[in-house]
Amino acid sequence: EIEISVEGGAPGTIEFNFTAKDIVLPEESVYNFFNPSKIMSDPTLKSCFISGLETNLLKRYANLLGGDVTIKSGAGQGTTIQF
Repeated sequence: EIEISVEGGAPGTIEFNFTAKDIVLPEESVYNFFNPSKIMSDPTLKSCFISGLETNLLKRYANLLGGDVTIKSGAGQGTTIQF
């Protein structure tokens, strides 16, 4: 189950949050999340069917628009991708 929320961020911005409460990523997987060359060798991310290309493109696109993409993961919180 994925929760989606949209909130007002800094003036003139909106924040999108996608949270999967049942998925907790190890710290190394969070670090590798935006690195296409490492994502396919990360067993946790590889099992999520993430190629690395889409995460890298999403981060680059957000940066071009003046934003960013972050990922947080922890026990009891799940994993949240925010942009």
